Amino acid sequence: MGNRRDLVSWSAMVSCFSNNNMELQAIWTFLDMLELGFYPNEYCFTAVIRASSNAKYSWIGEIIYGSVLKTGYFEADVCVGCELIDMFAKSSGNLGSAYKVFKKMPERNLVTWTLMITRFAQLGCARDAINLFLDMELSGYAPDRFTYSSVLSACTELGLLALGKQLHSRVIRFGLALDVCVGCSLVNMYAKCTADGLVNDSRKTFDQMPAHNVMS
Repeated sequence: MGNRRDLVSWSAMVSCFSNNNMELQAIWTFLDMLELGFYPNEYCFTAVIRASSNAKYSWIGEIIYGSVLKTGYFEADVCVGCELIDMFAKSSGNLGSAYKVFKKMPERNLVTWTLMITRFAQLGCARDAINLFLDMELSGYAPDRFTYSSVLSACTELGLLALGKQLHSRVIRFGLALDVCVGCSLVNMYAKCTADGLVNDSRKTFDQMPAHNVMS
């Protein structure tokens, strides 16, 4: 492309490398772009932050985080904030920093809330996942199938069967009980909370699922 390269083409190249597990190439392309005097936009920042989610490059992600704060894209774009949350959670399991990013975000949507809840649930902070789920509902957001799947997993981790049953009733009411992700979480919850013969409930939930995959 020679001298015809512009910010759009640079951003596309960084994103292409990042989306195809070529993290180092994405980071080098980003640095080459800076050296040539191009100023990153939110799409470019999102892509290079995603590349920095690899544990080997987490230190680069920390530097980019500082740049994002200075440029104002952190306040302007929800996707940038979501990628930062994922970067801290995936690269080093640093949920403290991930949650700080979440709290600093001036705008949050359902995806943002669900992402933070999911990372808490996946990385051993089940109680924090449930507390954040309750905060999300108080903030007026309606959970989707991914939110319910994660919070049900948190209930399983803590053995909170009563809460899990309440959530089961809600997903039935909202028509989400037949979803594979939600169904797998319910099967797992009843299977692991085996008091009073709840394995039967696990089997019943499994049989009611309209479709099964390897996970279920």
